[in-house]
Amino acid sequence: MRSLFAKLLVWFVVSILVTIAATVLTSALTYDADSSRQAPFSMLLSLEVREARHAWESGGAEELRGALDRLREVTHASQTMLLDAAGVDLLTGESHAGMLPYAEGLIHSPFPFRSHIFARKSIDDRYCLVLVRENWFFWFLQAAHLLVLGLPAQ
Repeated sequence: MRSLFAKLLVWFVVSILVTIAATVLTSALTYDADSSRQAPFSMLLSLEVREARHAWESGGAEELRGALDRLREVTHASQTMLLDAAGVDLLTGESHAGMLPYAEGLIHSPFPFRSHIFARKSIDDRYCLVLVRENWFFWFLQAAHLLVLGLPAQ
């Protein structure tokens, strides 16, 4: 490896990989599932469960449809639904009981790689909000994140 460009490229790639590995390791080691502080997406799900419940109980199917449409618009989800305790969709009457396990407990990992289905139960376990997002893996990345990676190369 006599080329200065090749040496710089190798060191750049190695430093990026070390930075990513250190970030992942630090996140995994400092993550506290019992913390009173929730992640932003987790707070959004908690809020939306309450909004969907309120819409259903105060305005019926029409209000619930509006609340779920707003949630779908904000999160770019392919599906949103409010289920009862038995897993039945309150709008369509279809059973989605297989999605209830996704709401069992909070996500106890800083990296929820288990699925593209996110679910949250209401405090009294009477309802379950389900959000299905097909392109879930990079939903949190923004153009600014790529800019941060590109700045050291300048």
